[in-house]
Amino acid sequence: MTGPRYDKLCPILNAKIMAQTTEKVPVIVQFKDNSRYTKETLQKITNQAEPNLPIIDAYSGHLSTDLIYRLSEDPNISYISFDSKVYTLLDIATESMEAYFPHDKGYEGEGVTVAIIDTGVAPHYDLIRPKNRIIGFKDFINYRETIYDDNGHGTHVG
Repeated sequence: MTGPRYDKLCPILNAKIMAQTTEKVPVIVQFKDNSRYTKETLQKITNQAEPNLPIIDAYSGHLSTDLIYRLSEDPNISYISFDSKVYTLLDIATESMEAYFPHDKGYEGEGVTVAIIDTGVAPHYDLIRPKNRIIGFKDFINYRETIYDDNGHGTHVG
């Protein structure tokens, strides 16, 4: 082994390892293709039968910073992230973006088409009823033709 690969660790985990904490932290460990040995080793250490995030071929659970450090050396590990809830908030967006300014000037958006480059768009009731206002969709990442939003943020913005 050549030592830890800090480019495989998210900044939060890098900081915890550099601080030499001994705590167990929630993580998501993503595997590279054909990493059966690493998966089996991790399963033995964690007593978990299989990766519990099969869509992204990953494990989520609590690991010690020592184990995270050792896993960062493994060539079969793609990335290790700190696992935490992620929230999208709109409670301060209007004020911070001064979004009231156009409305104060009388601009309400009628007759205007807006392109949003974001995580996608789901056919949410508010966007398709009574008339479908989603007039186009382009996926630059997965190149899918059918509209979708794999995060929810784009639909929220739309």
